[in-house]
Amino acid sequence: MLIGTPLRRPILPNPGLVSGAGRCTLMRDITQTNDTILIGPPAHVPRTSPYWLWIDGELMLSSGLPRDTVVDGNLSVEVDVLRGSSGTNPRWGSNTFSHKKGAPVTLSQLKGIYIHAKVMMIDDLFVSIGSANMNRRGLFHDGEINIFAIPEQLKAAQDNPAHALRTSLWAEHLGIVPSMGHVLLRDPISAFDLFRRSRYIGNRFTPFSALDLKPYLMVPTGDSLVTQILSASIISWTATLIRQLWNDLSDPTSFLDPQPSEGPTP
Repeated sequence: MLIGTPLRRPILPNPGLVSGAGRCTLMRDITQTNDTILIGPPAHVPRTSPYWLWIDGELMLSSGLPRDTVVDGNLSVEVDVLRGSSGTNPRWGSNTFSHKKGAPVTLSQLKGIYIHAKVMMIDDLFVSIGSANMNRRGLFHDGEINIFAIPEQLKAAQDNPAHALRTSLWAEHLGIVPSMGHVLLRDPISAFDLFRRSRYIGNRFTPFSALDLKPYLMVPTGDSLVTQILSASIISWTATLIRQLWNDLSDPTSFLDPQPSEGPTP
């Protein structure tokens, strides 16, 4: 299982009469480890976050709100950024570099929702598309609307609409020409490893770990006896509560369910 998000390639809009929109300058030198940068002029920096930044080919993501400041008598903006990591597994396909004062900085802010419809496809036969979350509350309790379809054609049929939809979506997320996707992605098991490709070669799928998303419950690890006992006790404690937490927080429901039942077994 891979859990992540498809990232659209940012495109700078036509700046119109404002020729410098989205274009700034680095106001101070930075090293590979700096997570705060100074850029200017402030008029070209978005007031809301997040947005993407490119400095000499290095891709960064802003985090937090910008802070106005003055650098060498010039109005500037202090920006906290998430950067790629050096090594064999860089975040979102971008290594970190040192950059000199005066380097050009390009900004791009993606607005609106890119993909929000919930789509579920099973074995290239069953398709569900709509607004409902795939849990009991979304399907039985909340006011949602979905379309469910099971094509009459067999799975191997050339005109199977479920297969055509899956391969088209996968091709888009993998950066593959749709006409080639219908052939390259016909077998979902053999095509699955294509999602592990680097973004350097067109893959738009990015694991959540690259965006610094952490689990809600962290269990301590280590070799000491105290750590092992503590880990075992935490696991046992959360296992007794997981059904209640699931029903009350993650998947609340009502007696209107066709067959109300407890949450998943740990």
